[in-house]
Amino acid sequence: MIKHRAGPCAFFGSPSTNVIYWAVAQKSDYEAIFINLGSTKSDEDGYTYDGNVNAYITTGVGGAAISGSCWSATERDGNYAWISRSVAWGYNEKTVSDSVRPVLGF
Repeated sequence: MIKHRAGPCAFFGSPSTNVIYWAVAQKSDYEAIFINLGSTKSDEDGYTYDGNVNAYITTGVGGAAISGSCWSATERDGNYAWISRSVAWGYNEKTVSDSVRPVLGF
């Protein structure tokens, strides 16, 4: 089930999980999350996840650590979109298969 709100991210989920407001957030939203979770990894494109973020996720809330590349909902241009990686933000062609790391809608 996909739900949309008046804004730049799509919500999805299932009533059976009682969580229907998962979202693929914008790059700036992921950056804010990473900063708030203590990330020290940044460059000219912004903050991305690091060991501090993964430590909070795995021990603080009991989730799985982030690894590899994960899509954001932010386009770089018509053919590319931003992805977070542990080394820095990057972008891939939209046809590339990368992971999605949804967050609860906010």
